[in-house]
Amino acid sequence: MKFAVSVAALAVLAGSAAAQNSQLSGPFSLRLSAPGNASVDGRLLTACHTGAATSTLCVGEREPNSGNTYATLFHLNTTTAPDQGALINMYPLAGGVPIIPEPFRLVLSASSNVLTTWFSPDTFTDGIHQSVKFIGRDLVLPIYPDDSKFREGGAPQPEGRDASNWYTCFVYAGSYYYNALAWVTGGIPNNPTCRPVKVVRDDVRA
Repeated sequence: MKFAVSVAALAVLAGSAAAQNSQLSGPFSLRLSAPGNASVDGRLLTACHTGAATSTLCVGEREPNSGNTYATLFHLNTTTAPDQGALINMYPLAGGVPIIPEPFRLVLSASSNVLTTWFSPDTFTDGIHQSVKFIGRDLVLPIYPDDSKFREGGAPQPEGRDASNWYTCFVYAGSYYYNALAWVTGGIPNNPTCRPVKVVRDDVRA
């Protein structure tokens, strides 16, 4: 019980701080595009429970559940740019605690080149989040610096690029085993269940 109370208190602080310093886009869903993989093509990404006020992006249904729309609706923090910023999931806590914005990040594993997706309150992560970007409807990550162009000797002029290394993989997220969206840092995924996908944005009409 003490832990649940502390989670709620931290979440309220996180939500208050984020609300004061961010400008959120309208809601949208994220859908998988994988024409060669009928099992996931066209399915929605869903925020799945991984622990206290945290979630990962699971492979969901093809249509949203009307009773659980928060799990399939996301926003973009457009404070710095209209198409780039923090991906946000609005998480409703129980017991009358206000809905809180949770930013997206990637979780590194020292044993694999497959990174899991994660949402949690800013207070849990010291405000660390992964910047994302939309090119048209495609979700990408702006990579900076791009060290593939580094050479021995003098320091190069840093360059960046936009990348789409999205996969669906069976992964452990917290203590849960899910078929979920993941990011492969490079090369062949260490996890043999991974399949390449694109992630596209579907805006929600009012």
